[in-house]
Amino acid sequence: MKELLPPQNIDYERSIICNALIGDMQTIENAVDAILPEHFYRTAHQVIWGAITEMVKAGTKVELVSLATKLRDAGQLSQVGGAVELTKMLDEHYVAADPVHVCRTIKNLSTMRELIQRSNAIMHRAFNHQGDYSGVLDFASEQIQSIDACGKTQFHSMEDLMFAAHERYAALMGGRNDGIRTGFFELDTLTGGLSGSLLIIIAARPGIGKTALMLSMARNMAKAGVKVGIFSLEMDKESLVDRIIAMETGINSMKLRSGNGPNTEEWRQITDCEARASRWPIRIDDTGGLTVQELRRRCRAIAKAGAQIIFIDQLSKINGGEGRSEYEKRSSVVNQLAELKKELRLPVVLLAQINRMGEPEPPMMSHLKSTGSLEEDADIVLIGHRRFPYTKEQGDANHARWDLAKHRNGSTRVMDLWWEPRLTQFQNLPQSEGQA
Repeated sequence: MKELLPPQNIDYERSIICNALIGDMQTIENAVDAILPEHFYRTAHQVIWGAITEMVKAGTKVELVSLATKLRDAGQLSQVGGAVELTKMLDEHYVAADPVHVCRTIKNLSTMRELIQRSNAIMHRAFNHQGDYSGVLDFASEQIQSIDACGKTQFHSMEDLMFAAHERYAALMGGRNDGIRTGFFELDTLTGGLSGSLLIIIAARPGIGKTALMLSMARNMAKAGVKVGIFSLEMDKESLVDRIIAMETGINSMKLRSGNGPNTEEWRQITDCEARASRWPIRIDDTGGLTVQELRRRCRAIAKAGAQIIFIDQLSKINGGEGRSEYEKRSSVVNQLAELKKELRLPVVLLAQINRMGEPEPPMMSHLKSTGSLEEDADIVLIGHRRFPYTKEQGDANHARWDLAKHRNGSTRVMDLWWEPRLTQFQNLPQSEGQA
């Protein structure tokens, strides 16, 4: 079988080098910005382009003599075939008529070579992998997704960072904030909205309302046009939809799941709700038993589809964590999700169950210690508590407390919300309505 050569175009590589030697400074600078030395196929061309890049960044004029001198001083001239090879490029008139097209082609061919290399790595992993397939899928997804970043520097200058900071602050002064609003006024005031790489923990004992808070937030966000992704490992999608319809219509959620169902007037409300909610940008995946590797892969996919924030319900239902004890396994899962939020550069909200110790007192941050490395890895931690499940007193029926117990970039506070049990929904306190 004939051995296939990797995708490459040597003539294009020589032509863009020739352009750098005889072209104007603006053309050379544009080419240096467009392609990196590693985008070239031939090693000699990588060395030459590396030297040209350094000269451009140093403000040195790029010409045959100065380039040959730089390569000689670096002990690299013989690697590229000597000054004779540089002269030959000029003598043979390898000049690019369309430098932009040439640069784009060189970079595209480099991406194809990278794709072949990573595909081979995926194939090797698949042939040699033992056990669950999801680890291979996660590896494959990570390899392919990272190709988009190939050749892009991960370093950011202070000039660029200061400019970006200036833009953010100017937007705040102008009354504009790009953070995603949860719809809960006090929380939004404290956080300024949710934006960027955040791991947010919603924690509470069983039956307190973790999923209800998630859906309340998701509904508020979607109504504002925010694209929301939900991974419900515990509750099926039909139950989530029932809750959302109850929140939106005010119909007791029990009537949507049992008895004779809604009456005529309620049916009209449901129909109106369906027309509105069908346009909300929410995507739900209710596949159970996911491994953390498979979950990461699906999170990448939903982020690529446009999701601006991802909710995961809940930690105890995620499989595939490494370690012997449950604590170690859950810590492994949390660590991987903390890495994912940086990779995706968007907020990831993870629901976590707190054990029952200390009832009926409100849980604290210390209660998270047995649940994995939540306290260490989280940027924001919300811990929920309601009195009524313990006291059964009517005066406590609507009481809800959410403790912003950790806020890496701001202050903490205990916040009171209104709990509407018929709708399994959290709301702002009545006196808070209209606040920003």
